Amino acid sequence: MMLPLLIFRNARLLAPLSVIMGLIAWTGLILPVCATPQTLEGLKLELLSETTAIQPGVPFTVGLRIDHAPGQHTYWKNPGIVGVPTKLEWTLPAGFVAGEIEWPQPQLTMMAIYPVYGYEGETLLPVSITPPESLDQANVTLQAAASWMCCGKTCHPGFTTLRLTLPIAGKNENPEPTAAQPLFVQARKDLPARTEAWKITATLSEGQITAEIVPTTGSLANFALLKDSAAAGVYFFSSDGLIDSRPKQEISELPGSGGLRLKLSISEHAPELPTEGARLKGVLEAKIQWISGTTSTSTSTAIEIDTLIQR
Repeated sequence: MMLPLLIFRNARLLAPLSVIMGLIAWTGLILPVCATPQTLEGLKLELLSETTAIQPGVPFTVGLRIDHAPGQHTYWKNPGIVGVPTKLEWTLPAGFVAGEIEWPQPQLTMMAIYPVYGYEGETLLPVSITPPESLDQANVTLQAAASWMCCGKTCHPGFTTLRLTLPIAGKNENPEPTAAQPLFVQARKDLPARTEAWKITATLSEGQITAEIVPTTGSLANFALLKDSAAAGVYFFSSDGLIDSRPKQEISELPGSGGLRLKLSISEHAPELPTEGARLKGVLEAKIQWISGTTSTSTSTAIEIDTLIQR
C-alpha cells in the first residue's frame, strides 16, 4: 500500500508527529532500529561519531549522516513554505546531555512548484554531547529517534531509531578520530559564519522587510564579487518562517555605500510581529566565497543575520 502524500503549507501548520506516526502504522510499515548504515526511501542514514571513544566530562560530537538519492532532499530547520525539518530525539544514559543540531548552511531546492530550504547530496548534521564527569562502565549506547521528510517528485515521511555504542576512555587518554572525522570538519566549515565585517539593518513597510547589508569601515569584505548578485546567487534564508520562500527576492546595489539591499516578503503564515523587539533572523548566502572578518575558521559562503526590525 502506498503511503498517502502529505503536503505541508508551512512549518507552523505541520501535521503533528503523532498523525504521521499513525499513518505509518496504518500502512503496516515497521519502524526499523539501526546500528549500521540503513537504506530507506530516497536516502541512506547513519549515526556517526567523530572520536573512537568518550572521555568523562569532555564534550564530543556525533552526527546524522544523510546521503540523498539523486533528485531527493530533506529539510533545514525552517523548510520554507512546505516541508518538515529533520529531528533527533535522544535517549541517553544518565548524566549525558545532547545539544541542538548544528545546521550547515541550507540549499535552495524545489518541492514541486515551491522553493524550499533543505539539503541534497551528502549532508552531516552534527550534535554535541556532554557526558558526566564520572563514568564507571566500559561503554555506553547513545540512541536517537530520527524523523524526517524526504521529497523528490513525491514526499516520504520517515522514522527510525539509531543506536551508537562507544567505549569509555580514561580522563588522561586522547581518543583517536574516526574515519568519519573529515565529514565533521567539513560540516563545521559549512556552518553559517559570524562576522562583524557587515552592518545589517532591517525595516518593515507594507508587508515587506527591506534589509540593507553594508561593509563596515576598514573591513576586507569583498563586495565587488557580489555586485552581480544574480551570478553570485545571493539569497536570504529565513530561519523562523517570517519570510515567505515563494516570491523572488529583489536584490539590488546600494548606491554609494558598497552594499546590498534585499526586499523580502513576509509570509502569510507568519505570526503578527510585535510592536517592539521583532527581529530578522536567518542566513544570507552566496554561491561564491565573499566573506571576511569572520570570528571562526569557517569557509562557509553564508553569514548569520539576527537584527532588529525597525518600523
